[in-house]
Amino acid sequence: MEKGTVPPVLFSELLVLVDDLTRAKIENLVNLKASKGESYYHPNDWELFGFLEETIRDNEERSKHLKSGNINKNKMEKVFRQILSD
Repeated sequence: MEKGTVPPVLFSELLVLVDDLTRAKIENLVNLKASKGESYYHPNDWELFGFLEETIRDNEERSKHLKSGNINKNKMEKVFRQILSD
């Protein structure tokens, strides 16, 4: 936190925060992206899309109540884990 910001987090490290089914869907999409060409078309997974939309909406609402400035990473992680477990 040399620059007063939260350090970047590896995407793969965040997958422990979601349930097994969601994690499997995300991992499958990441593997497809890595192995298929740009022209590959994959049908939308509306359940996963809904999960992401809801998570974004919840995070935006919760962010309205967070203080600016000195970021408490532990509190942020606690909030994020609580969102995913609700």
